[in-house]
Amino acid sequence: MPSLLSGGSSLAARKHASAASRRSAANASGGVGDQPIGTLGDVAVFVDLDRTLLRVASGPSFDAALREAGVIRAPSVPGQSLIYRGYDLFGESLPSMGMARLAAPLAKGWERKAVKAAAKSAVAELITKVAPYAPQRLAEFREQGHELILATTTPRDLVKPLAKALDLDGVIATTYEVEDGHYTGGISGSFVWGTGKLDAVRAWAKKNGVDLADCHACSDSFFDVPLLSAVGHPHPVNADPRLRAVALLKRWKVEHWDRPDGVPSILGAEPYHLVRPFIRAELMPFAEMDLSGLKNLPASGPAIIISNHRSYFDVATLAVVMAKLGRPVRFLGKRE
Repeated sequence: MPSLLSGGSSLAARKHASAASRRSAANASGGVGDQPIGTLGDVAVFVDLDRTLLRVASGPSFDAALREAGVIRAPSVPGQSLIYRGYDLFGESLPSMGMARLAAPLAKGWERKAVKAAAKSAVAELITKVAPYAPQRLAEFREQGHELILATTTPRDLVKPLAKALDLDGVIATTYEVEDGHYTGGISGSFVWGTGKLDAVRAWAKKNGVDLADCHACSDSFFDVPLLSAVGHPHPVNADPRLRAVALLKRWKVEHWDRPDGVPSILGAEPYHLVRPFIRAELMPFAEMDLSGLKNLPASGPAIIISNHRSYFDVATLAVVMAKLGRPVRFLGKRE
């Protein structure tokens, strides 16, 4: 699967090629980013997974893949879908992270090989959940020659295939204890969340000769404030309400990887979604519209729509088209 990240100067390309050779050696020994990257002094960018790199929680995708593979046979946790929905809207909470913490004991007896296979099968769906502007932002970091490190609470065996598909340089994640090819129900090392994530990042930085004062961290979660405060360049991304408040106090710029800068959003809904029910051809009786070829427009992913601009009514026509697809449309404008 091709990487979503591309671009960069020749210097960045050379650095990335060097990093790629190191990752090849790491992959040969067991996975993405398991070995030291050397002493190049590269700057690392630690990127959270859910609601940062991805628009939403990864849990439902992994759960579905594990069930399809026959790894999970027990019924879902009561209220699980509501917890995930609350996570998508408001960010991490103690109940959602409590559920994540309980996952290790619940995985006791699972065959590691089967879990890894399920994780690979989940990649295609997870790719569709990558935040629209995340590839562009990460490509900018890559152009500066920075290493891209996925730092997440989600178990390492689940996220490594996604990290590989996205061409990331390393993974810092919760590691389940394994014995005789099966999970024991315990955790090897720390639970990578809150101060535990900071400890894991510090250990990785020490192992790889990287100074956190030069590094970047990107996260949506209030519980990642310890990590954001420890690096030289914090990036609150799609920040939850509490992190937004902290960012305001600390004067951290809040970024949005799920929508363009300047577009407001309330509980995931943009102004477009609020007015969409009223964007209907029937409400424009003075105009006769004949719409065809809608099947040529993708339901998701990037697309460029070009009109012949015969009149200013193009805006209304395109709005009706996109309303039928349920997708917001952005217009380019020239800055005078």
